[in-house]
Formats: sequence, structure tokens, C-alpha cells
Amino acid sequence: MRSILFIIIAASLITAATQTAQAQQQISVGVKAGLNLTGMRMNENTQDALGDSKVGAGFNVGLTLDIPLTTDIVLQTGAELSYKNAKSVKYAAQQFSILGVIIPANENLTINMTPLFVQLPFYFAYKIAIDKDIWFMPRIGPYFAYGISGKLKPRAQIAMANFDISAGLPSADLYGPKPMMKNIDFGLGLGIGIEYSRYKIFAGYEAGLANLASKNFKAYMDMLTEDDFSLKTGNLYISLAFGF
Repeated sequence: MRSILFIIIAASLITAATQTAQAQQQISVGVKAGLNLTGMRMNENTQDALGDSKVGAGFNVGLTLDIPLTTDIVLQTGAELSYKNAKSVKYAAQQFSILGVIIPANENLTINMTPLFVQLPFYFAYKIAIDKDIWFMPRIGPYFAYGISGKLKPRAQIAMANFDISAGLPSADLYGPKPMMKNIDFGLGLGIGIEYSRYKIFAGYEAGLANLASKNFKAYMDMLTEDDFSLKTGNLYISLAFGF
């Protein structure tokens, strides 16, 4: 039900923006694909529990819609799949347990989080001509996303005699019956772009503002207490787009 509502609201916003622009210049439709480099932003209590956030590689792919609002300002929106792969690495100075499994002291615990979002950006770009067919475009705006799949995968690195054993622990669905993460994410994006003919290349950063951690995540991590637990996305991206 929430996913249907999310799609309806998003479609309404895009339709309204399109109708506003119809009397002006031509609307441009295209496709895009690119690379995500994602890390989880944590508060102090969460970092104590999960360890240091590390960047993971993912992807973004989807449809683009450029809607001219004035001769210089363009609303860059569309719909995309955004895979935001992130992880944390915790060095266990003392023994602890996760899912009832004892992790010995002086070992590493790595937790991979692999959410896949349907994401809708609403970026306002200012087009600056730097040559006949080349524009520079700083842009800023909000994005809204809905998590549709993903896994939480813990793995312990345990020293045994003269070698290490990488032990996989039970994984969990991020958005299953007992979700580890909340579905709805939103945030602010800031970036730059270059447009040449039908081609565009963008780079930027998306700062998630929603706390994605659910109460099930705290239950999953046995060592967590009632302390505040916060997970927010931070995503560096680069994308190549082609307009039709």
C-alpha cells in the first residue's frame, strides 16, 4: 500500500511539473546509467555497535526527464533504480554475540547492507553556456526513494591457528516480514553536470535525511541496547545520460 501511494505521489509531482513546462520549451526524455559509491552515516552509538562505515560500490540506472522551467533553469527528474551497497567493519576488542553466535575478542565483524531503491530525483539545474553546444549545469534538489529489496549480510573474520576463517553468519532481508530497514528514504542532492549535444555526464552527492534503521535491526544485533540507533545513506555518484 505504501509503495502504491509513493508511486501515485511521485507521478502526480512529475505530471504537474510537465504541465507547467508544456507551454515553454521541448521536454527531453533519456536514459542514464552510472556508478554509486555509498556509505552509511551513523551516530556515535551506532558506530560503537557496528564499527566504522566503509564505502561500497553500486549502480544507478533509469529514465530521465528534463523539463525546462525558464530558458536557463531545468527541472531534471525521472525514475531510476539505485543500488546503494554499503558496509561497516567492527574490530571486537572483547567477545560479543550476534544472532546467538559468539564472536571472539580481537576479531573483525563485517556487515554488508545492500538496499535497492526506486528513486525519484527532483533536481533544479542552472544551464551555463560555455560553448556553442556545451553547457555547464550546477544542480540541487531533493530526492525521494523507496526500498524494494536487499540483504543484510554479517561475516566474521576469525583467526584459527595460523590462518583466518571467514565465517558467514545468518543474513536477513532488509524489507522482509521483519524489515531491517525502513522503506522510505529522502534527502538532498547536490551536483554538477556537463551537456554536449544529446549527451550528459553528472557527478554529485546525495545526503539521506531519513533514519533507515528499524527496531528489528536492533533486535538482530544482540549487543544493542535502547540507545539511539541511526543509519542514513551518503552516496557519491557519477552518471552518463543520453537524450532521445
